[in-house]
Amino acid sequence: MIERPTEIKNKCKGCNKFILTHNKILACESCEAIVHSQCAKNLFQYSHTEDTWKCNSCIAKSPTRYNPFAPIIVHDKYDPVHLDEFEDVSEISRIHESCKMYSYKNFRNLIKLHSKEGHCPSALFNNIDGNATNFDTFATEITQAKHLFSFIGIAETNVDSELKDLYRIPGYIAEYNDKFPDKAKGTGVGLYIQDSFAYTRLEKLNTCTANLESVFVSITNMDKPLTVGVLYRPPSGSDKDALNEFEDLVTKLPDKNVLLLGDFNFNLFDKNANQFENILYNYNLIPMISLATHEKPGCAPSLIDNIMTNSTDNIVASGLLESRVSHHLPIFCILDCSAPSLEPEPPKPRYDYSLAEAGHITRFRNSMSISVYCSNETIDDMQESGITATSNELWRKSITLGSMLCSEEDIFKRISLGYAAFNKYKKAWNHRIPLNEWLLLYEAPVVSILMYNSSCWAAPKSMLDKLVIYDQF
Repeated sequence: MIERPTEIKNKCKGCNKFILTHNKILACESCEAIVHSQCAKNLFQYSHTEDTWKCNSCIAKSPTRYNPFAPIIVHDKYDPVHLDEFEDVSEISRIHESCKMYSYKNFRNLIKLHSKEGHCPSALFNNIDGNATNFDTFATEITQAKHLFSFIGIAETNVDSELKDLYRIPGYIAEYNDKFPDKAKGTGVGLYIQDSFAYTRLEKLNTCTANLESVFVSITNMDKPLTVGVLYRPPSGSDKDALNEFEDLVTKLPDKNVLLLGDFNFNLFDKNANQFENILYNYNLIPMISLATHEKPGCAPSLIDNIMTNSTDNIVASGLLESRVSHHLPIFCILDCSAPSLEPEPPKPRYDYSLAEAGHITRFRNSMSISVYCSNETIDDMQESGITATSNELWRKSITLGSMLCSEEDIFKRISLGYAAFNKYKKAWNHRIPLNEWLLLYEAPVVSILMYNSSCWAAPKSMLDKLVIYDQF
């Protein structure tokens, strides 16, 4: 006898009644609990920042996150005009919401994802609670990341700058500031700079008082100079004096391209830290870390370590690493700006030429009005030996009429230029103007860039689909 399959019925966690096929329901994005839609108002909450519904029990289990702007950017996702009014605030909120805890394996995957676009500068900070006891462990732990951070900051070194050579990390140059006099513990900062960077030490920003300690450098071999500093606020000092000294320090910083790593000992989860917050946002310093960085037995988790910047457009990712050298978790950030390459240049391709071919190259080179990458010495060597010559095939990268048409690089370049043109008229999009005028305004700067000289295309469908998706977006 064939048994009839049993029908599985789900019960609503609100009214404890069975959910029937015709009932309207809502499911939690985390635990997938299902309830009647009319029961959800007491059991579920909607996250505007994540665009998801979650039940109260899942929300209670979520880690505490610092995001003071989350309530401000509540918006209708179908109303981009309203969102544009809070563009800066929503960007800061996005940075706070994207901060995550990473295992070393997940961090390596994150680095692989962004390394495809070139070497991105990165920074790591950790309060290691004493070089003598924890530095070797810290130096060993960070090797698990299998990544050379551009900058590594440490706090509570408890050593003077003259002893920095006792604590080396291969591939880095160390810059320390002296610890506070006659203080054996809870003092000292250090910064390790990857040796491919050129820098100058900024003595005017370096300080060591009972309330605030810092060491700063300026990285000079990047597209734009980057100011990097490590700060530590001893909790034994005066809060009021520390805030005054900190504000005095940030007034001396450049308006852009600043990176502050530090243990500030102001808990951003605590409402009493609002004076510290006010200084940060008044001087456009945005904290990148929003999860608890310090947890001690018998104490509530706190957010006292952070990485701050005044150039939010350069942030690629930020987060914490699952490693405990001390009661403080290591924190990191990855930036999107030019940095010296850590990889050697790939060898140039080599080709074999006969004497006859070398003669053709010479005649071709002499007949061109532009210079071809092939020096006289190379031609002479080829003619004498008849063997190998080098070429880096610059002609493949040269931009001539039609040389990039229909390529993937051309499509992506057109889309990026279209975005740039669209953003220039952002204020115009927000005004209520007639549809025919809106279309003209769209076609003139945007469509003309996307479709320039496209009448001679023989593009594959996959390439054209990318343009269609952009146009519909």
